[in-house]
Amino acid sequence: MDRSASSPRTLALLVAALLVVSAAPADPVRGAGSALIGYGTATIDGRIAPAEWDRAARLTIELALPVPGSPEVVPAAFLVMNDATNLYAAVQIGRPIAYASMSVAFDSDGDGTFREVGDDLIGGSIDEDGESRFFDGAFVRCPAGTPGTCGVADTETSPSAPTAGTTDGAAAALRSGGLDVIETSHPLDSRDDSRDASLSAGDTVGFTLDIQLIDAALGLPCASAACGSSTSATGRLSVAASAATVRPGPSARATATRPADGTTWVAGHSVVTLTGGPETASLTYWTAPLTRGGPRTTGSGDASGMRVVSGTRTVVDITASGTTVLRYFATAHDGRPGAWHSITVRVDATRPEAMDPVASAFVQGAVLGEASSLVTWEPVDAISGVAYSTLEESTDAGRHWTRIETKSHRVRRRMELGTWYAYRVRVVDAVGNKSVWKYGRWMKADIMEATTSTVSLAGRWTPVTDADASGGSLLRAAGTDATASVRVFGSAVAVVMPTGPDHGSAIITVDGHATAVPLGGPAADRRIVWSGSWSTATWHAVTIGVGYGPGRVDLDAIATLAPSRPTDLAMQAASGRVEAERLPASTSGGAATAGPFVQPEPADLLGHWTGEGQLAWRPIEPGMLDLGVPVPHGRFRAVIFVSKGPDYGVVEMHMGGSPTQTVDLYAPSLRRYALYVDTIDQSDPLGRGDMYLSFAVTGKNPASTGMAVGVDLIMLAPIP
Repeated sequence: MDRSASSPRTLALLVAALLVVSAAPADPVRGAGSALIGYGTATIDGRIAPAEWDRAARLTIELALPVPGSPEVVPAAFLVMNDATNLYAAVQIGRPIAYASMSVAFDSDGDGTFREVGDDLIGGSIDEDGESRFFDGAFVRCPAGTPGTCGVADTETSPSAPTAGTTDGAAAALRSGGLDVIETSHPLDSRDDSRDASLSAGDTVGFTLDIQLIDAALGLPCASAACGSSTSATGRLSVAASAATVRPGPSARATATRPADGTTWVAGHSVVTLTGGPETASLTYWTAPLTRGGPRTTGSGDASGMRVVSGTRTVVDITASGTTVLRYFATAHDGRPGAWHSITVRVDATRPEAMDPVASAFVQGAVLGEASSLVTWEPVDAISGVAYSTLEESTDAGRHWTRIETKSHRVRRRMELGTWYAYRVRVVDAVGNKSVWKYGRWMKADIMEATTSTVSLAGRWTPVTDADASGGSLLRAAGTDATASVRVFGSAVAVVMPTGPDHGSAIITVDGHATAVPLGGPAADRRIVWSGSWSTATWHAVTIGVGYGPGRVDLDAIATLAPSRPTDLAMQAASGRVEAERLPASTSGGAATAGPFVQPEPADLLGHWTGEGQLAWRPIEPGMLDLGVPVPHGRFRAVIFVSKGPDYGVVEMHMGGSPTQTVDLYAPSLRRYALYVDTIDQSDPLGRGDMYLSFAVTGKNPASTGMAVGVDLIMLAPIP
């Protein structure tokens, strides 16, 4: 603003400010002795907007305000920065003041003497009415015979400046939120070189900062040093060439070649390279888990785990599963900090989980013998999410498996009646982590034909030969009082009846609960018109009767799904060999660095481990590893092949709940080791997973570097 527009009162205050400043001793200002440098652009509106001045150089100032009877220290901050065009300076005062001014005088000719003729001065003020002013001047010579300088002039002429100058820049002040803020801008290199400092990137110029406060309690106007508080400080200001910048570099590992910028998940860990520009002297960064409320950091400088690295490049290896925020900035050689940046890195180093698969139900509405059985399991992955499941099916005691890949966790399967089926499932997450194989119990679909003597009939039923019916025949109700009853064992039950436009309805009662089932509609044979399932296999009472309305009612069969108790359980009926990595595993205690997981066989053990490798667990404190081992009816001798190695622990082995032996698994190099169990007596097996093989980790050999456990193979030899 041109000073010619200022009010007389404001001019008096400005003159008072300059007089007080020139007379007052220089108070110490922390950090004023070093060159100030900051890079950024401000909007001159009297507001310190969020992040607007984050890259500015900052001085902390305390102003003693001699209010009569209650002297006070008012905190303030001086901020300065530049962009390619303008120099920005601001002062933030800790409470509203009746009158406040800020002025910055430059040693324009660089001779080390301030307030000489021609030296540039800029500033701004805010008065008791909240009105702001901007001043842009140059020190002028006093009249002839008077030494020193006499005030400032820029837009006016004077004996020492016979031509008028220009007002270059702007100021805005605002009283808000309990603070007074004055913001100013001034061109680095204006057109008025005779009165303005001419600066460019890389220049350093001396300056004096003057701040004056006048409190309303002291009375206005006022033109003496006793009116308020003034502070002067001398320092140097460097013009920044650019902001100190830093950028995330490419991943350094094949497992994290996809961008670690929050757009995708990576497996295991993410390696992020931070690279600064040529001005960078050091890099500062930290990582924090991303929570619902944001990163667990409270500000720049007080976060746990902050790292400062000298140089222009560093590599950050993020291994924590989940979403992590990486925050970082660069600091230039002259101490100028760059802007804060952050990227979001998503790492999934955790195996997904799956519940045991089970043939759990019949599909109502399906045709018996087609895809009428439902196989279900529950995949769980709370990090990157489940990508797909690999379901495998076996009908020969686990010697051969047929793969079924699906993204769903329920699959319709055709099960041949009277055939034992087993299912196993492995879940794969979005980045390729695989769960251990989970095995379901052996299941068999059985059929009870309506025409067999096991079905109890009441009322009138007529046997009918029908080539399309299950077993080639069915029963037809010959009266409304006809009922058929049967007791069946299983975890799923299905009632099979034909449907068609000339069929009526049936009343199906299972365990006392009745359901009316319409049989009309398109013609279909061997239709599952009702199905039910339960979590355990038990006996169920089923009754089929004639419903309301016209039309015939035919009963074809009742189907069941039930778990098996065959002597040829999976993977050991023919050979007596059970691969440990295929078994369901659980742990308790022993906070682990990894596992349980399937560890592939290393090259130096090639041919020693069997199957896909071994089941490994790496606890860091004592704990328990449990494996569910399928053991059929009978008595057996067992050989358990485990591993010894330089980071293995001391374990107590339990079979069927009873401790059998304690063994130190430490060895200088990795190798396989056989543990023998004399007798396993399994007189009443409950099915798959009915015997637990447990390893209680109790500690480690002093020479060992860990407490790992690895199980390769269980061999079962029948005892006659």
